[in-house]
Amino acid sequence: MVMLAQSPAMAVDERDLTTPTVAAKYTLGQEIEFANKTTGLIDKYVYVTAHAALTQYAPYVINPASTSGGEYVTAAPATNTVKMVKVGIPQVAFTSSYFGFVKTQGQTTCVASTGLLNAYYGKAINTAAYVVESSTGVTVPGITSFCVCTSATSTGTSATVNLIGDLVSVTT
Repeated sequence: MVMLAQSPAMAVDERDLTTPTVAAKYTLGQEIEFANKTTGLIDKYVYVTAHAALTQYAPYVINPASTSGGEYVTAAPATNTVKMVKVGIPQVAFTSSYFGFVKTQGQTTCVASTGLLNAYYGKAINTAAYVVESSTGVTVPGITSFCVCTSATSTGTSATVNLIGDLVSVTT
């Protein structure tokens, strides 16, 4: 078992990053970060409740809520009502109402709607759970940018991206 350093100081078992559970093991909204030795980037994760079944590598927004046990819940971008949100990507599929970590910063695979170009920024749109280019030729981040594509893809199924980790605006 590898324990990850994080803030605040509560150790997280590395296996829990990819193992959603029926009962909460950590505090909802808890953020962890650590240096990824493979990519050289800082990886960040947030502990959430799944609003529905979550698709592996699809982007979801993380909405704060007032419901006990659901304070940090995922939502499909299409249902987002909060103006500025973090985007999280589950590294494995989640069952509805399960608890687990979603990645908010660092390198990951992300479901894409179309081909993406290397070094172009991506955004989540409120019509589906996938990344699209911010607009043709966008090589600088904007208020809607949650990731930057690190390798071009023409398949429209997935892309390798670096998640920025900032609050973003989800657009139409």
